[in-house]
Amino acid sequence: MPTAVPFTQWRHGIPAAAWGPSGLAEIDLATGELRAVEDLTQELAEGEPVTAPKPPLSENGGSAVVGTITPTSNLERAQDLAARRQYPEDALNRSDWHDWEWSAFHRLFLGGEPGPKTASEDDLLLACLIVRGKVRDPAQIETIMRAAEIARVGPRQKWDANRQYVQRTIAEALRRTPAKLSNALDTSAPTEADRPRSRSLAEILKDPRATQPPAAVVPGLAWAGRITLVAAREGVGKSTLFSAAAAAVTTGAAFLGDPCARGSVLWVLVEEHLNDLVIRALRFETAQGNELHVLERPDEPLTTLEAEVQRLKPALVVVDTLHAFAAPLVKDKSQSDDWLTVMAALDRIARTTNTAVLMAAQALKGTGDYRDSGAIGHGVDVVLNLLRPDRTSAVRVLERQKARWDLPDLHVELVDDEYRRTSAKASGDGRREALLAKLTTEPQTAKQLAGQVDRKQRSVEQDLQKLHAAGQARRVGSGKKGDPYRFHVQDSRSTHPLGASACVNESKSSQPADARMCGQRESEGDNVLPF
Repeated sequence: MPTAVPFTQWRHGIPAAAWGPSGLAEIDLATGELRAVEDLTQELAEGEPVTAPKPPLSENGGSAVVGTITPTSNLERAQDLAARRQYPEDALNRSDWHDWEWSAFHRLFLGGEPGPKTASEDDLLLACLIVRGKVRDPAQIETIMRAAEIARVGPRQKWDANRQYVQRTIAEALRRTPAKLSNALDTSAPTEADRPRSRSLAEILKDPRATQPPAAVVPGLAWAGRITLVAAREGVGKSTLFSAAAAAVTTGAAFLGDPCARGSVLWVLVEEHLNDLVIRALRFETAQGNELHVLERPDEPLTTLEAEVQRLKPALVVVDTLHAFAAPLVKDKSQSDDWLTVMAALDRIARTTNTAVLMAAQALKGTGDYRDSGAIGHGVDVVLNLLRPDRTSAVRVLERQKARWDLPDLHVELVDDEYRRTSAKASGDGRREALLAKLTTEPQTAKQLAGQVDRKQRSVEQDLQKLHAAGQARRVGSGKKGDPYRFHVQDSRSTHPLGASACVNESKSSQPADARMCGQRESEGDNVLPF
């Protein structure tokens, strides 16, 4: 139907003949056609609330889409008529909104214009704005959301296809906008009491936990309030290892010989079939009550995960795998921008809830390190590579690449239905010692060394990279065509020990990406590498 608008917007240029006996007229915003309102009573009875398209809100915070076109002398009469028509958005109290909030509400509710990011972010922003308008009843929030123009444009089919989506969005908006705050979207300046302030070292040291390493939830694998990333090639057994760890947490059983912290586990399933996870859970005797929760392929990964962690308060969160989980959020996987957002959100979840987060990552074929941006490794507390030195052996090596506290490498072995620490070495473990023995003070390529040890070049390249990362071999060259990497050992006549000089003397281009602290590796002794 035509939309009636306030006279103050249209009084210029409208002929007097347009006004009907009631002193009112309507204008069709699509065609510009004016129509006299003959019977005011009938017009009010037949009229239906108009939700879109709508002109801007009036200055007093009320809906402008309820006015009429009327001569100045009838303005009070028109305002009285406007008050008699009710719209869902009239329930909003926008008295303390800021300019950007008005602008965002205009864009979403009245204009139906999508924002620069995703439709889901627009949905959440709209819900937050409604809560900011002092509406906290979920049913009323949904009613106002569905009256918005944005509900009729873009990919909004999931509102009805997935009923939980709208409910989760509203729940997140309510969580982000506590009732006790005047502005939970953090748009107004905080009071002195709310404003974060720095703490002195003396204040921090009053907490006896300040100097302690984090509490282990899964010994050697996951810690409270911290994030662990385990990189592995397909088929090495990372999901099996995680399943055994999760089962031990649900029962408080031992893992690798030490007891786990007992609690619930939230498993984010984004790659494999649910049945495969269930079979492994039963194999490792996972508690069959409410201890293990499975979140399957969430449409909104971070929002849903954060809401579920707040609801369940698990001791351990398993994400298998990070790359599949973040796929909807990361446009260019090799760039850091999107990854920084994802990792910051995961860090917030871990630290604010004190939940241990254990994530699997896809690994590079050449080195076994995690794929894509370096922002991934910077955003976690521990990076481990899960290696299988010998395909015929059950022995796996959890090799530390990064840790914010002292953490040794581990040999683990799957015996029946239990993972155990082991001092046994796979039959391939001696290959690096043999390769190291072939290194001289003269730099050699992986191809040259592969011929000396009678092995494939790709396998030799991987072992050379590990020796270099551990400070046991030096590397020169850029690794590009015409200037391949070449490896050698320190001249025994040098006044500097190998580990102390390896990092100092090499160019930045030849150092490992995460600066693996060669000197520290050397000082830790011969037990650093399990080979």
